[in-house]
Amino acid sequence: MSVSVEIEPAKKRDLRGILVLIRDYKQYDVEFAKRYYDIYFKRSPIVEKDKVYMAKLKGKTIGVIGFYRDYFSTDYSYWLGWFVVDKKYRGRKDCAVAKKLLKEVESELAKRRIKKLFVSADDTNTRAKSFYAKKGFRTEAVLRDYYYKGEDQLILSKLLIKR
Repeated sequence: MSVSVEIEPAKKRDLRGILVLIRDYKQYDVEFAKRYYDIYFKRSPIVEKDKVYMAKLKGKTIGVIGFYRDYFSTDYSYWLGWFVVDKKYRGRKDCAVAKKLLKEVESELAKRRIKKLFVSADDTNTRAKSFYAKKGFRTEAVLRDYYYKGEDQLILSKLLIKR
């Protein structure tokens, strides 16, 4: 039986749920996330092209994804930010939370005629690496010892439209 997951744009009232997800995934990201989302929900001009989506099940936040423009590149490159799914729903085919969230982002970026989507991932996160590979992402770069000695950061990308 399929679970009915709703995908919707994030609102300020969703901030607590977003931060709980991020804290459960990577506690050290919470302060940085809070600073970003405070700016995002105030609709600062610096984030005017950014977008954040929530996955909800019966009103409970079970996933978050966002994208932001690469301000040091062109207008045609964006990055995924804080793509987190509640651990109880990761990998579950009956609700496909991650798949639905990524599809929402790709759909919005296609409307904007965005060429390329980037994401960074910890090289030890086999679940994320497998998911991104299945969704057409490829490795662009490896930043050695980025997190700690022996923990590399992968920079992955996916071509969304051909120019």
